[in-house]
Amino acid sequence: MRKLQAYVKSSPETDKENLEAFIRALSNATYENLDQIPDYTGIPSDQYMELLTNLTAAFKPTLTIGAAGVMLDIVPTITEMGMCYAINSQVAIYNSPSYREANRWDKVTSQNETFFVHPLDGEVFAQVINISTSYDAFVHGPSEVPDIATKRQHSAKDYYMKLYVTAHTVYTAPDAAKLSVAQRRCRFPNENILQHNPVYSYTMCRMECRIRLCLQYCQCLPHFYRKIGDEKICDVAGLKCLSKHKGNEMSYLTALQEWFLGTNFQWGIVTYPRLRYRRDIIFGFTDVLVAVGGMAGLFLGCSVLSFMEIIYFLTLRLICFTHAAVTK
Repeated sequence: MRKLQAYVKSSPETDKENLEAFIRALSNATYENLDQIPDYTGIPSDQYMELLTNLTAAFKPTLTIGAAGVMLDIVPTITEMGMCYAINSQVAIYNSPSYREANRWDKVTSQNETFFVHPLDGEVFAQVINISTSYDAFVHGPSEVPDIATKRQHSAKDYYMKLYVTAHTVYTAPDAAKLSVAQRRCRFPNENILQHNPVYSYTMCRMECRIRLCLQYCQCLPHFYRKIGDEKICDVAGLKCLSKHKGNEMSYLTALQEWFLGTNFQWGIVTYPRLRYRRDIIFGFTDVLVAVGGMAGLFLGCSVLSFMEIIYFLTLRLICFTHAAVTK
């Protein structure tokens, strides 16, 4: 609030009340309320995100991890819901204000590995205290980011929300990882085909689709997306245009209680997973060879070697015989 008041006071704008109302609406703009932004043309649209970043309050809560030797950071990241703060995310850095301002597209080596826990570690949780305001909590994997369709949990100020997560582990076997994208029908983060992000994820791919729709319907992008080339950032008229087309565009438990010591948030694993899912090749080339050989032996009385002999007699042997006959 102090930053906002100082900015409005120092602005040459005569209608300061309208300016403040516009900035407040812009800071809370998502696909759900783009039509509620008041008309204002005093700020260029390509400066919207820079303005909001400069006016964002310093978010420095206390983060604690209930596991020895684990250090995690809170990473600011720009999402479709505005400025969010990610913990234990390997891809949030690619939409951070500092990464965008530096016009970087390189891969970032994280200082912290993904947070792994073991049943023998006992109760494992993470906790953010001294938040000092209401908030929304999004749950996603370490290789993902939240978007407007991600389910969220809301906590009002002076409440202590505890969120208990049930995790599911999925990993890809080395043989399956060697397959092409078309064969395995999924992508790894380094197999990127997106234009507006340097790494790939399923949610980022959905955002890319929404970006294309924005350009198709209104020829501009909302300020919370990263523009490339000569793409235009939507002004108020463009944002209201997008609001007309917004329709085209892990399991967990929670406990919420009033808390006299401030606004706190805790999440952790209530029960450890007993299953692990594995992506693997069910029917590979060797299996095909065995199956074809078995069926050929059962129904035709021949083997794979017999097929090779037939190919040999119809190709190489035939060519050699024809060449010998022509030479004579």
